[in-house]
Amino acid sequence: MLRLRYAALSMTISHQENQPKMPTDPTHLKGITWNHSRGFVPMAATAQRFAELNPGVDITWQKRSLQQFADESIQQLAERFDLLVIDHPWAGFAARTGAILPLDEYLSAEFLADQQANTVGHSYESYRFNGHQWAL
Repeated sequence: MLRLRYAALSMTISHQENQPKMPTDPTHLKGITWNHSRGFVPMAATAQRFAELNPGVDITWQKRSLQQFADESIQQLAERFDLLVIDHPWAGFAARTGAILPLDEYLSAEFLADQQANTVGHSYESYRFNGHQWAL
């Protein structure tokens, strides 16, 4: 088992060599966001559409207050959740402590270029730290 952790996504990937491809159990991912309609509603809608396009993958979002986010470290959240909604000031800290891994090592350059070209304001750049893209 390989544990990939990064701000936008953290999932467990199992790799078994020389095994025939068999139907696998559904993948269930858990996400955490803040308890505001701007934080929860877009995540829930995106998860629903993602599940429609990717049968076998289910994403469930939980919400918590901003104070609860302040009371628990990103490392602790990354241990319990697969998807994290974080503020850009924490991206460098999360990267430095190993709570997240760089997205550019797991996503294609074309996909990241599209995200950069279509970002709102300077959002894309705000998650760039030490030569890597840590979140979107």
